[in-house]
Amino acid sequence: MTLCSYEHMQEQMQIPPEKEATIVYDASKAENAIRELMERMALASGSANISREPAADVVEEPDRVIILFDVPGIPKERLKIVVGSNYVEVRTDPMPLPQSKFVHLERMANYRLQRKIEFPFKLKIDEAKAYLKDGVLQITIPKIGENATETELTVE
Repeated sequence: MTLCSYEHMQEQMQIPPEKEATIVYDASKAENAIRELMERMALASGSANISREPAADVVEEPDRVIILFDVPGIPKERLKIVVGSNYVEVRTDPMPLPQSKFVHLERMANYRLQRKIEFPFKLKIDEAKAYLKDGVLQITIPKIGENATETELTVE
C-alpha cells in the first residue's frame, strides 16, 4: 500500500480542486481487531487492568444535552457517573473473577470502563438524570447551571 497526498488523490479521482472530497470508511473492524489484540497482550502478561472507552453519542438540544453510552452487560450497580459543571464521566471497575485455576472469558463484560466528555457550556448538575435500558446508559442534563461544581448520579 502506498501513501499519497490529498492533492494526489484529488487528481487521481478527478475531483476539481474547488470541491472537497469526503472520504468515508468503517474503522470499527480495525478498532475491534486492535482492541482484541491489546486485550490478549494484557491478559498474556498477567495484567487484569484492561480498560475500554465506551462508545457514546451526544445529542445537543437548545436547553439540554443527552449522552448515550453503550454499556452492554454491565449492571447499573457497577456504573459510577460523575457530572461536573461542564463534563460527564462514566466509570466502572471489573468484577472479581471466580476463583479457579483457569477462567475463559468470552461473553462476560468484565473490564474497566472510563470515558469523560467535556462541553463548551455549563450544565445544571442538580437536574441531571441517568437511565439504563438494554445496555444503553442515557444521561440527560439541562444546560446553563451557574454555581455548579460536581455531583454523583444514581442510575434509575
